[in-house]
This record gives sequence, structure tokens and C-alpha cells, in this order.
Amino acid sequence: MVGTAPRTRKRVGVNPCPLKRGENGSGFTNCKKCRKAVPVGAVDVHDCKLDAKIKLSLECHHPFNSTNKDLSQLRRRKRKDREEAEKAQTPSVTKKPRGPQAPKKPQTAYLVFMEDFRKKCDEENADSNGTNKQGAEKWKLMTREEKQPHIEKAEKIRVEYEHALAKYHEELRRFNEEGDSAEVGVIDM
Repeated sequence: MVGTAPRTRKRVGVNPCPLKRGENGSGFTNCKKCRKAVPVGAVDVHDCKLDAKIKLSLECHHPFNSTNKDLSQLRRRKRKDREEAEKAQTPSVTKKPRGPQAPKKPQTAYLVFMEDFRKKCDEENADSNGTNKQGAEKWKLMTREEKQPHIEKAEKIRVEYEHALAKYHEELRRFNEEGDSAEVGVIDM
């Protein structure tokens, strides 16, 4: 097979003149009325009023254009910096560490009931899965009279706690007043 040269097709309807260019060789030229850069090929169909209407309608639909975004980001950054500075100035609230000798907080009536309920469940059956859930349901269904023994026991525990706490604070105050305590064995040199 002998190679034949490919046929070149005739281009119909093509303007033989080269691409349109502006005075400086660019593909854009400035409109004399609105001073905007317009493609050279579209100069004859360019309408300044139409562009203004389009811009106005776009701003209505998209109020946050690039300049507004930049402003909002700047404001957000300033607000964040201000909040961080305020946070650094205000001391954070920290819980006082509980002293090792301080008494533990007392049990509530519900916790006293749950302690008794767990003991009962452990005695009855070794498999005590769901004991907490059963105990909570039983506590909800109990009347005030049924809860009364647990409430009284919790009240006794609370009174004991208050006495122990008062004694603890008294010892702390006495220790702080003495400064160096012979009981503790701290001696300044």
C-alpha cells in the first residue's frame, strides 16, 4: 500500500485576517465610557449599563464579595486576638486541691441505698450484671416512706462529715497560726 498524502480540507467561513488585538498588542482594550478592560472581539457588543446592572444583581445575591470577606476575616481575627488577650488576663478558676487529711464528702441517701442494694444482690446471686440499673429503677419506684431509713442514715453520715470537716479546718488554722510546727517537725534554719 502506497502512502498517499492526507487531503487538506478547505476551511469555509473563516475570516482570513489575524486575531484582533488592541493598540498595545493585548487581547483587551479599555472601554472609553466605563474604563473597564473589555475583550477586543467584544468591544462592539459591550454595554456599560448592562455590566453595572449585572454587578448590582450579583451583589444582591452574593453580598460577601472578596473585599467583604477580607474585612470579615480581619474583624474575626481581631476579635479572636482580643478574646485571647482577655482570657490571658483573667485568672482561670482552678479547684483547690483537697488536702490528703481532709474528710471525704458524705454519701447521699441514694448512694446509701445502692450500697445496701448491691450487698443484697451479691448475696442472692453471684451474677450481678445490671445491678446498678435495677437499683436505680427500684429507687425511682420507692415512696418517701420506703426511702426514709436511707435518708436518715445519710443525714447521720452528713452530720459526722460536718464535724470532721470543722475539726480539719480547726487543725489547719492552728497549723497556719503556729507557722513552724513541732508536731510536723519543720524547723527553719
